[in-house]
Amino acid sequence: MSYLRKEKGIVDLQLEMAKRENGVLKNQIERMSSTLQETRATLAEVCFSYIQTHFYQLTHIQERERVIQNTASAAQHAEHLERINQLNILRKSNATLRMEHESSTKKARELEAKLNRLSSELDPAKEQAQSAIAELDATKVQMQRLEQELRQWQEQNAQLLSKVRSFQLQINIKIYQ
Repeated sequence: MSYLRKEKGIVDLQLEMAKRENGVLKNQIERMSSTLQETRATLAEVCFSYIQTHFYQLTHIQERERVIQNTASAAQHAEHLERINQLNILRKSNATLRMEHESSTKKARELEAKLNRLSSELDPAKEQAQSAIAELDATKVQMQRLEQELRQWQEQNAQLLSKVRSFQLQINIKIYQ
């Protein structure tokens, strides 16, 4: 009986540990999902900014070519050089945005892979918890059956003791008579 109690205690502890581990893994998944959503939002903003900058740069390049063809004076030439410098700055900025975009995309992929890995790690914990619950239920049923059997044995033992005492009393009465 004490063995069954110890086994039940062990199974209860295993179940509690599985539940706690399950909760920790769920929290990690929620944090990863939140981070992934934030990264996706940032990525969308960076992509929009990249497209907008690229369009702006293309427009300015076309304008620069048109202005260079139409200008003849030194003042216009100086103005065009200033615009060329600005376009160069924009090109550098565009390259920086591209790198940030690639970095954000890479981070999003890594976070998604980590989320998938954590999800796959959570599956065995769920299975362990279900297995522990099933074992606990089986142990409870077995304990109930053993308790019922114990009560039956106690009743039979009490009946036999009662009969033995009755026979002893009858024998003692016959001996003393």
